[in-house]
Amino acid sequence: MKVTCAHADGMEPFRVSEEPTEGRGEVDPVHGGGEVPRQRQGFDPPAHRRPQRRRVLGPLPWLPVGRVAEGAPMLRLKKWQIRSSCQSSVDRNLAQAMSGLDRLTDRLHVPRAVKEQAAVIYRRALKEGLVRGRSILTMVAASLYAALRVTRTPMTLSEIARVSTIDEKDISRSYRILIRELGLHMPVQRAQLNVPKIASKVEVGEEAQRRAIEILGEADRLKITIGKDPMGLAASALYMACIINEENRTQKVLAEAADVTEVTIRNRYTELKRVLNLDRFKPERG
Repeated sequence: MKVTCAHADGMEPFRVSEEPTEGRGEVDPVHGGGEVPRQRQGFDPPAHRRPQRRRVLGPLPWLPVGRVAEGAPMLRLKKWQIRSSCQSSVDRNLAQAMSGLDRLTDRLHVPRAVKEQAAVIYRRALKEGLVRGRSILTMVAASLYAALRVTRTPMTLSEIARVSTIDEKDISRSYRILIRELGLHMPVQRAQLNVPKIASKVEVGEEAQRRAIEILGEADRLKITIGKDPMGLAASALYMACIINEENRTQKVLAEAADVTEVTIRNRYTELKRVLNLDRFKPERG
């Protein structure tokens, strides 16, 4: 029997003999009168013609971390990943506290020095065991307010409570605990430091700001600012300076800018007007 077949590459045909090879029992294809070596017999193609093994699918992409894609298994993996990165409970507490401090300082645009001071106060509170049994975020907010007071940065407790979604009373209670247990000595908050902040909100000129600071300086000399809210004093002095400089600013506008009530501005203004001699603050008419 003679079988003739043309190769795909146009080479000459090959012949298959009818008789099997001696002692082997397989068909011996003959090309040019030579035998095929034993390692090339069978159905396996040559090594240089074998297709290389390749990955059918690429590496699995990272799943997005979110409420939709996570589910219970992903939440457990995320929890243990956080725990493995923080070896002790103190490390986990600090990681959560510093993350909350970063959010607060970013929203309030607090200087870096104040942020570092707040971190120092919180670490001291954690070391003394004051955080145990209390909300971490509440203690962080209280530490930030204490740092603001230490650095004389004009910012009220209500501003911190507004951006932290924590009740102002809780922050105030934690702040008093920090003052009492850590022995912090807070400097007396001066009302003069709040004048530029209020003036920038109501667009009051430099001349009126300067006169308001002079009014508060005279009030300090006469000891009538003791026990009074610095923000309310600053707003009242600025209201008085606006009247002297003939700049129309209502008590309502200044109260909203200072985050106090109109009654507070009215009462402080009445006290300043009764004690101080306003003629010395009026501009000289040429």
